Amino acid sequence: MITADQDNYGGNHVNLIRSVFAWKGITEPPSVTISGPQYVYPGSYPTWTANPSGGTSPYQYYWQENDHYRDGLTSGWQYFGNQQSESRTYESDIERVELQVTVTDASSGQATATFTSHFEQSNAPVTTLTDPTPNPFNPTTVLNYSLAKPAHVKLMIYNILGQQVATLVDANQTAGKYRKTFDAFPRFAGPAEPTWNG
Repeated sequence: MITADQDNYGGNHVNLIRSVFAWKGITEPPSVTISGPQYVYPGSYPTWTANPSGGTSPYQYYWQENDHYRDGLTSGWQYFGNQQSESRTYESDIERVELQVTVTDASSGQATATFTSHFEQSNAPVTTLTDPTPNPFNPTTVLNYSLAKPAHVKLMIYNILGQQVATLVDANQTAGKYRKTFDAFPRFAGPAEPTWNG
């Protein structure tokens, strides 16, 4: 009933349905979702968490995983763990991992959820920003930065007092290397601290 409400009415009646269930002494069947990173790096230690609701606690967890390798092979579904949250390190030749958790409540009700995490090729920084050259400067300096992926970039210059004195970039940019010259004249001359959001 709750799933039908979520599918057909955007979940507008879930709280009402739950209160009627509680009033009538009906236990809502268990359901579960998985939270965790959608993108991870080989060698990292990601954690996925089962988020059960409904049913009767305590819950038991049964995790399985299916590794998909870059050469097209898969590991097949294998036991992964029995805790609410599970973690492990993966090899660099994995393209993605499918996770599945089955939750069993105290009344033997069950619910299953799946989740997929994709693996990035490397754990290199997504963005880099070099120190201004020269710094201190008078009146110009050059900032070099690179983007591994397209992003919205906001590159701002602050003075030594922490006051913003210029915005050099505030735009969507494609992956690549960029060079921006800042001319401080007539604003100020001296050390500068570039900051950015990319």
